[in-house]
Amino acid sequence: MKNILLSLMPGGKITRMGGKKILAFAKGNKGGGKAVLSKKSVFKNAQLPTSGKIRYVPSSSWTPSQPLPKINGGYIDKFGNVRKKGPSRTKGQSFEWDVQLSKTGKNQLGHLSRDGSHLNVSLDGKITHK
Repeated sequence: MKNILLSLMPGGKITRMGGKKILAFAKGNKGGGKAVLSKKSVFKNAQLPTSGKIRYVPSSSWTPSQPLPKINGGYIDKFGNVRKKGPSRTKGQSFEWDVQLSKTGKNQLGHLSRDGSHLNVSLDGKITHK
């Protein structure tokens, strides 16, 4: 994986990392320390929903310094649901999340799904269709 070095201004935001590992340092820091990425910035980089009813919630043990938990090409959330990119039905969004529901997910969200086993979720955390 290629590293990219950024110099951040106070209050600056990283809005897109393009799948590359980012080493970010505060302005004036000559690389002697690490900038701390927020959970939300990591989720936004992966284009996971940070708002809406079906937003991404990681396990409580996950920290932004770790890679997001994945299995079979999908992101695993706190409840064991797996989110994979799928074709979008939402105008202006290049893809939507196909959320395969875990046992816990089926109990909590299955009533919102046509088949009880998956949901289609837009980038802003809304169910796109049943």
